[in-house]
Amino acid sequence: MKEFRVQIRIKNNLLQQRREELGLTQHEIAKQIPMSYHLYNALECMREKPFNKKSKWREVAIRLAAFFGLLPEDIWPGEVCAVEKTKAERCVDSETMRALVGNCSYNSSQNPERLLMAKERKEAVNEALETLTEREQEIIRRRCEESQSYRETGRGMNYYGNAKDISGSRVMQIEAKAIRKLRHPSRSNKLREVL
Repeated sequence: MKEFRVQIRIKNNLLQQRREELGLTQHEIAKQIPMSYHLYNALECMREKPFNKKSKWREVAIRLAAFFGLLPEDIWPGEVCAVEKTKAERCVDSETMRALVGNCSYNSSQNPERLLMAKERKEAVNEALETLTEREQEIIRRRCEESQSYRETGRGMNYYGNAKDISGSRVMQIEAKAIRKLRHPSRSNKLREVL
């Protein structure tokens, strides 16, 4: 049985990359060319072709390419122009879905509610950590990662202390202070709500 419906939308990544390199939105580019935002969006999303019925470059495509300091064929190479359908929808099974999402932490047993709760927990923990000093945050984060890091590299909190020119006992003092701060009701109550 195919459990997932996947939608694929094809965009002109060359055009999008150029725009993002300049740090501009689609609206800003459209104003500067000048052209309508809808036309620019349609060109980037490949709903509009950059050439006319006689296979000549449209004036707007030439202006857009000139804006980026390129030729139209640099933004719309043959393989991009050859794409006919820019949207597809397919039903896929869980094995195909795993292949599509690659190494993402996809787990078919997770439901959206669990994912949302995990996100809320992570946000609450990060929010609480942001109330600590930079050094305290770093030490607490290191402590949480230490067991895994120690197994992989053999380096623990003492290694961190040496790298920062502080003793292992000072690292433990900073850690204790940070934990006291996190246990304070102003922080711990927020964490209890989501944990």
